Amino acid sequence: MSNTEDKIILGYWDYRGRPQPLKFLLEYMGIPFEQKYYSYDNPDEWYEKDKKTIKPFSNLPYLQTKDGILTETCSIIKYLLKRFPQFKDLLGKEQDEIFVDQMLSVMNDLRDVLKALHFNPDVHKVKRDTLLTILPKMLDFKDIRGDKQFLLPYLTIADFELVEILLLFKHLDSELFDQHLSSFEKFLQDFHNLPRIKEYVRSDKYQKLLTFFAKPKAYLQSDKFIIEYNKQFLQNNTKL
Repeated sequence: MSNTEDKIILGYWDYRGRPQPLKFLLEYMGIPFEQKYYSYDNPDEWYEKDKKTIKPFSNLPYLQTKDGILTETCSIIKYLLKRFPQFKDLLGKEQDEIFVDQMLSVMNDLRDVLKALHFNPDVHKVKRDTLLTILPKMLDFKDIRGDKQFLLPYLTIADFELVEILLLFKHLDSELFDQHLSSFEKFLQDFHNLPRIKEYVRSDKYQKLLTFFAKPKAYLQSDKFIIEYNKQFLQNNTKL
């Protein structure tokens, strides 16, 4: 791992995974950062080398800054928003902050279910029934949003997390998504049209991340879905 006085380095495996909302956040905030990718073709770089240098709570993703190395996504997000207080409202204004935390907690549970399906060898047999068990909570977010652009009357970190939740759900069962969650299509379009996000999703550093999870381990691959979904960002006449 490199030493740095002013650079911000985000370390993770070479796929979208847990820190994708964090990458969206960094891009939206306009914070320059380097991405340190670890590969399952050479896992020892992480397990035998860099992991041993992070104390306490060694984990991926990590954020390396002039203040040290921080792990755990939620802690990284709060660190960034406190370090750059002009974006503090993304945590939620006043009493809304508790509600944003509550939504994030629910989203973490949803993401665990969606991730587990990708690693389930019987994913095609069980995904519909499993998704139906979490659909009520997905519909709660639909009700929370109502006819607003985002979940609250203003953008929060919960919106950044919800984007990946929606895409994972859509990837697993686009038919079920279209039946119950199609109103979120505009949410996704509006999010990807945000300042700086719009440029980011057209960049090579975004377009080259073609899997949600580790390709050697996941039973359900996402290359085709992500490539097809990303085409809209590269079209000259795109709404974005």
